[in-house]
Amino acid sequence: MQTAPCSMRLQVNGLSYAAQRWVNVSEEQGKNEFAHSKSVRKVLCLHGWLDNSESFARLAPLLKGCDVVAIDMAGHGKTSHRAAHASYDIYDDLEDIGDIADALDWDQFTLLGHSRGAGVAFLYASVMPERVKSLVLLDGIVPPPWLNKNVVEQLRAYLLDRQRLRAKTSRPYATLDEAIERRLLSTKLAVDEGRAMIERDLIKTDNGFVWSHDNRLHGNSAVRFSAAELDVFLSSLTLPTLLLAALDGHLKEYALPKDLTKNACIELYWLPGKHHFHMEGAQVSGVAQKINHWWASAPTVEAQLLS
Repeated sequence: MQTAPCSMRLQVNGLSYAAQRWVNVSEEQGKNEFAHSKSVRKVLCLHGWLDNSESFARLAPLLKGCDVVAIDMAGHGKTSHRAAHASYDIYDDLEDIGDIADALDWDQFTLLGHSRGAGVAFLYASVMPERVKSLVLLDGIVPPPWLNKNVVEQLRAYLLDRQRLRAKTSRPYATLDEAIERRLLSTKLAVDEGRAMIERDLIKTDNGFVWSHDNRLHGNSAVRFSAAELDVFLSSLTLPTLLLAALDGHLKEYALPKDLTKNACIELYWLPGKHHFHMEGAQVSGVAQKINHWWASAPTVEAQLLS
C-alpha cells in the first residue's frame, strides 16, 4: 500500500494544477500492471474551501484498489491563481474537472469531494453523468442556496468584494506556528492532523509567512442557486452516491436538503467526527472502511441502467 504520494503537475486551461497521487497496490501486484488494469478504480479528490490536496493524505492510502489523484483546486495550495478577470464561483471549477481527467487519460472516474469540493463534485456528476462512475461526498452535497440577499444584493456584494479583494494583501505571520495556530481555529483539527495541509498553503517571505491561496476565494459569489434549482439537481442525479455526514460537522449544523431522501441513488450515513473527519486520526479509518465497503457492494452504473 502506497503511503507517500507522488507529486504531479497538470496543465489545464491556462492553469498549472498541483496534485498528489497514490496508486494503491498489493504486494503481489506490480505498479505498472496495476496502473493499466481495468479493475483499478480511478478516483479524483476535490478538497474543501481553503484546504488543499494534503487534506486527503490520511484517507487516500486506505482506499483499496484505487488510483487516487487529489488536486489543489484553482487558487488553492500550490495551484495557479485564476486570471485577474476570472472568478471563483463554485461552477467555475466544473469545466476544469473534465479537462483534468482528460490530462490523466481517464474517460470515466469516481469523484470524491469534501465540503465545497463535495458541492463541485455533486454539480459535475449531475450535469456530466457519462464521465462519472460513482460519487462519494464527505460532509457536503449541494452548494449553499440563496440566503438573505436577493439577486441584486448578491451581485452588488460580489462586485464590491472584487474591488476590495483586488487591493488586499495577506498579513504576514511572524512564525510558521503562529499561522498554523490561526488556521487550526477554523478547522477544529489537532496540530498533528492539520499541520501538513496548512503548511502547503503557506509561503515564506522576508516579512514572515503568508497564505498562498487567492484572496478572491473570500469573496461573495456573483449568483447562487435557489433552493428550488438545487432540488432540480438533486432529482437529476442518477449515479450511485455515498454521502457520509459527520455527527459534529457542517451538515449537522446547517441541515440536509429536505428532498435528499427522494433520490434513491443517494445513500446517507452518519459517522463520528467533525467536519474534517477524513483527517482526524481517530475517525479516518472508519471513513475509509465505509467507502471501501460501499464501493464493493454498491451497484454499478451499468447495472442501474439495465434495471
